[in-house]
Amino acid sequence: MASCRIVSLCLDTREWIVCRNSTLPCVLEPRCCFVLGNTFYLTGNPPNGDFSNILSYDMTTEEWNIVDTGHMGGPSYIRAVVVEETAYLLAVTTGDTKWLWSFRETGVPVCVDECTPGLYTHDMTAIGHHVILLEEVPSEEGEHGLFIYLFSVVSGVWYCFNTHSEWMGADDPILYLCHSREEEVLLLNTSSDPPSLFTATIPLPGGDDYESAGRWNVLDPDHN
Repeated sequence: MASCRIVSLCLDTREWIVCRNSTLPCVLEPRCCFVLGNTFYLTGNPPNGDFSNILSYDMTTEEWNIVDTGHMGGPSYIRAVVVEETAYLLAVTTGDTKWLWSFRETGVPVCVDECTPGLYTHDMTAIGHHVILLEEVPSEEGEHGLFIYLFSVVSGVWYCFNTHSEWMGADDPILYLCHSREEEVLLLNTSSDPPSLFTATIPLPGGDDYESAGRWNVLDPDHN
């Protein structure tokens, strides 16, 4: 079994908190993590496995548990974001098809929708009730373009926006995306010299509130 230590930052006091050493209940290669309530979740693939297990760490009792055990050909989670009380996980399966899954503390992973195909997902974040993917997509001319894909967890509709060409920079860029405020995102390109930081306003589609969508408790389990 592998040992690990959880380190957290209190945003109120700006102090780091170091938990005691603990032992994972199974061996895995960490892929992504998220927090729901007072529980830290870690996803990862077992050695030589193409699927993910989900582990939970109770930050009160400081104990690990296996929440979901994957299977051969099952989803391999590579990104995660949290919208209210639900985590949305980006996963690849056999054939490199990408799917969006949802997960809540009291349930099991549920497949939400197949993702719009892209060459490579650089990063993932969320604004309001929208999951945002930063995708590198090949063009008909053989060049790669950078696109932002939005998925409304209310209506279940995908939206696509082109980005500025300078976001890509050099070949094989290393890009990170995060939500800064309201409808604004930050993009960091660490492969440029020096690293580049961009901001962009994401025009969230109108009508993606619960009354307009008319799909209460269907796609978004947080709305009761």
